[in-house]
Amino acid sequence: PCSTPFPYTTLFRSSRCLGRCENGPVAVVYPDNVWYQYVDEEDIDEIIESHLEGGEVVERLLIK
Repeated sequence: PCSTPFPYTTLFRSSRCLGRCENGPVAVVYPDNVWYQYVDEEDIDEIIESHLEGGEVVERLLIK
């Protein structure tokens, strides 16, 4: 489970490479410092619903 309870203050920001460009598009959830690699909108929806709303890390999308 995540260390920070919902609701998160949500900010979406584009950036240049975060040092993990080889992973393709990434999303980072702070302050949990959880890094995700995603492929499509369904992955993004799962990150929002599971992590941001439900407090559960989406293991299959983690960058380790």
